[in-house]
Amino acid sequence: YVPSNTMPYRREMTLSFSNAELTHATSTWRRSGGNDSPLARTTYTARLDGREYPIPASASKVALKRVDASTIERTATGARGATESATWTLSPDRQVLTIVTNGRDAGGTEFSSTQVYDRRR
Repeated sequence: YVPSNTMPYRREMTLSFSNAELTHATSTWRRSGGNDSPLARTTYTARLDGREYPIPASASKVALKRVDASTIERTATGARGATESATWTLSPDRQVLTIVTNGRDAGGTEFSSTQVYDRRR
């Protein structure tokens, strides 16, 4: 994570497909100081058609586009000009999802991350 203070100490993500829709849910824990444990949860449903879909309880929108059988491109916009783009790539054995993200927060600070998720059944 760049800058490093944006790195959560824990993140869980669930992806589920139903017909042409993807539901993406994340739970992210960040320590802002001491031993506190702020938790942020986000869930949205979108089609893989490149159109923008709202993220409930926020001003953000997300668009998902399937590139090929193992790759999805995700773009997001948020309040006050925040933007993000990510490439999600599933390994050939379908057990590891790698997400490479780049963006700019509402204050204009650039950020990036590479996240690797192992599949749990």
